[in-house]
Amino acid sequence: MRLPFLKDFIGRFQKTDHHLTMETNSQTEDVCVFPLPNVVLLPGVVLPLHIFEDRYKQMTDEAITTSTPVALSLSRALPNGEKQNSTICGAGKINIIQYYPDGRKDVCVEGVKRLKIVEYIQKEPYLKAKACQLTDIPFANQILENQYKRELSLLAKRWVFLNPDLQDHLMDYVNIFKTPHHLADFIAFYFLPSPKEKQNLLEMLDCTRRVEKMMGFLEGQIRKFEQQDHTNINHGAPVKILH
Repeated sequence: MRLPFLKDFIGRFQKTDHHLTMETNSQTEDVCVFPLPNVVLLPGVVLPLHIFEDRYKQMTDEAITTSTPVALSLSRALPNGEKQNSTICGAGKINIIQYYPDGRKDVCVEGVKRLKIVEYIQKEPYLKAKACQLTDIPFANQILENQYKRELSLLAKRWVFLNPDLQDHLMDYVNIFKTPHHLADFIAFYFLPSPKEKQNLLEMLDCTRRVEKMMGFLEGQIRKFEQQDHTNINHGAPVKILH
């Protein structure tokens, strides 16, 4: 997670006007679709990818040249051997990190929005589709949103402090986010254990439900680590100390 450009992107993402509305966005746009079996992209995060297949070399070249968004679609295998791609996707902008002489490239995808695929308009050499942006359902009021922001931030910092596998500098990322639902997306992307759970959160447009889901996740993690710390103290084992 130590991407040098992650904090910069989050800062830019927070300055964008992500207006919350209950209206459905009926306008469509062309997107390149990148199906992957274990990857879910969420807004406000950066996903590094190594591109080596010829079709995806072409796709990333087009996306960069034409500024076409790339939608990451969670792909799963069906019992009959076919693949089913999710129609609800996280989408964003591709940036090149490094080119290789044989045409391979390292890229990062900056997640900026949720999309729903309406129809596919191209299958070869790679998928393209018409998609509409999904808009978040806002909090009931600003007071409630501020309250959720405080509570989620405190839980996230407590969890980072207790988790021996996480460095305390991750608390700095918590402070960058101005809204609780974007912080919830960030935590979900990097720390939910399975693609299925991440996809469920991606499809959750209600900001309140999304934040409460991640608060529940953090509360469960905190209980687990507090129990471990209690056991370690009783047995004389070292515990994490905040410097």
